[in-house]
Amino acid sequence: MAPNEDNNMTIIAFVAAAAGAFLWAAYRYFSFSSNDEGEKHKMMRAPGRPYEHIRRDNFVNNPQQYFSKLRKEEREKRSHN
Repeated sequence: MAPNEDNNMTIIAFVAAAAGAFLWAAYRYFSFSSNDEGEKHKMMRAPGRPYEHIRRDNFVNNPQQYFSKLRKEEREKRSHN
């Protein structure tokens, strides 16, 4: 390899590393800034909806509200069919 080619490869490697570091930092910033405490919420499978997940704290705080909403949605779904 010629000296000029080595210099170009070094520049390309530096730019690639800098871009990777920037993307990683952006991912970390945006993925953790979505809630105020900086912590992820515990999730659980939604009862009666096997392919959905909900926040556990919302369910634990008021399970009656969750189930009444679930029954209401099921009634509406049946009435439209």
